[in-house]
Amino acid sequence: MFYILIKLIERGTFHSLDGCDCLYKSHGQRCDSFELFNPKVPKYSVHHIVNGKKLHALLEDGILDVKDIPEDFDLTDKQQVKVDIQKSGKPLIDIDTINETLSSLTYPLYFLDYETFGKPYPVLDGYKTNQQIVFQYSLHVVVEDGNVEHFEYLGNDFETATIGLVESLKKNIGPVGSVIVWNEGFEKGRNKELGIIHPEYNDFLEDINSRVYDLMLIFKKDYMHPDSFGSASIKKVLPVLVPELSYTSLEVQDGTMAMSEWERSIQPDLDQETKEQIRANLLKYCKLDTLAMVEIYKVLQGI
Repeated sequence: MFYILIKLIERGTFHSLDGCDCLYKSHGQRCDSFELFNPKVPKYSVHHIVNGKKLHALLEDGILDVKDIPEDFDLTDKQQVKVDIQKSGKPLIDIDTINETLSSLTYPLYFLDYETFGKPYPVLDGYKTNQQIVFQYSLHVVVEDGNVEHFEYLGNDFETATIGLVESLKKNIGPVGSVIVWNEGFEKGRNKELGIIHPEYNDFLEDINSRVYDLMLIFKKDYMHPDSFGSASIKKVLPVLVPELSYTSLEVQDGTMAMSEWERSIQPDLDQETKEQIRANLLKYCKLDTLAMVEIYKVLQGI
C-alpha cells in the first residue's frame, strides 16, 4: 500500500500520506470522510468500477479517473459499458427494449413510495430488531389518457401508523394496474412484513407485489447516461432527465432525515405549529419521490 501511495504522489494524483485506507476500497465501502482525506479522487472514480486487485492495479499506475482506464484493462462486460459511456460522453439508450417494457405495463399506473422508521430494538409488539415501520406513503395514479391523481398518508404515532397506511392504500390502489416503484426489494419487502402484521390485508398486499414493476431496472441497463455516473439512483437520474425537479430545496432531503423528522413529529411535548410544519415537509418529500417517477416515465414515453 505504501508503494501505491508513493506512486500516486509521484504522479501528482495524491496530495499526502494522510489519505485514509478507504483509498483501496470500492465506492460502497468508503467512510464518510473519504473526500476530506482524498480530495484528488474524482467524484466518479475507478472505485465505482472495480475493487480488490483490479483497483489496486489501477491505483499503482496512478489512475483515478474512469476515463483514464486503459482500453486493454481486464473488465467485465458491465464494467466496460460504464467506462465506454464515460469516455464517449454519450448515453446508451436501448429504445426498443424500453418501448417493449413500457408497453407491457397495465393502466392505471400506480407510482408508489414508502417511508419507514426503524430502531436497533423492536419498537412494537410483533416487530423484530431493526424491522422497518412503514409510516408514510405517496401514490401518483396515472390513467391511460394522461390524467394524474395524487394520494398520500402520514401516520400520527407508532401504534396506528401501519394499519392506517394499509387501510388507506386499500382505498386507493385498485385490483387492476401496474404498481411502479424504484428499487422493488424495499417496497415488496415492506408489503410482506405488513401482511404478517395485518393478516387480514395479506391477500391485498400480495396482489400488489404481484403487479410491481421496478422502474430503476431501465436505468441499470437500457438507459445509461454519463451524467448519472454509473448510478441508477433516482437522485442521480432525475437531474439528468427532469432537471426542473429537485430535492435540494426541500427541508427533508433523504430517507434518513425523513425517519428522524417523523420521530420528532410524534413526540407528545412538541408544539402543534412545529409538528404541522414537520408533517408538511415530510409530505412534500415523499410526494416528490413519486412525482419524479411519473415525470421520468413521461420522458421514457417520449423516446
